[in-house]
Amino acid sequence: MKRLRHNVATKTIGLLAAFLILGALSNARAASLIDPGPGSPNGQGASPAITSALTIPAKFSAVGQGTGTDTFGACPDIACNTASCVCLIGSGSLVGVGVGKSSFNYEISLNAVGAVPNGAFGNNIPSAGFLVITLPGKAANTINMAIQGNASDVFNASGFAGFTGSFIAQGGSGPWANARGAGNCSLSLDFAHTGATTVTLSGGLAKK
Repeated sequence: MKRLRHNVATKTIGLLAAFLILGALSNARAASLIDPGPGSPNGQGASPAITSALTIPAKFSAVGQGTGTDTFGACPDIACNTASCVCLIGSGSLVGVGVGKSSFNYEISLNAVGAVPNGAFGNNIPSAGFLVITLPGKAANTINMAIQGNASDVFNASGFAGFTGSFIAQGGSGPWANARGAGNCSLSLDFAHTGATTVTLSGGLAKK
């Protein structure tokens, strides 16, 4: 009789243990389906990287060279809200990724009211304006860019002005009518001697 009770008890404990193990496995499987971890076989635990050509503008860079001047007055196409505006104007040829051999022109209005002496017979001046890239071809399609940043000039024998800031693409014409993108913009202007100007652009740019 004792041996029978012992066998019954042993079998009962074994069944309980089996149920507990099966329950644990079932819960673990359910948990893995609900919230899979990084090591799950189906790989659902890893968050997918969001990379879409439709949302990220293509890499863009361009360098332009030409001639320019400091008008020491208001820009032709930018309203001056003070009595002491200065304008940097330039144009020339440009080579860049996605735009090939193109041309450019810019106007940058310097707000002399916010000028701070730079210690080199000149000032650092808050500045804003526009730069237009004109693509080659009969259609002469354009890309319009608003630029903003800081200009620094030197009014001594060197007669040099520089600009460092950013650009934001704001449409254009033809295939570039919905152009978008942004990045860095810098330029230099030797207005006292050769009138040479150089423009450098880098960032992202897309047709739409």
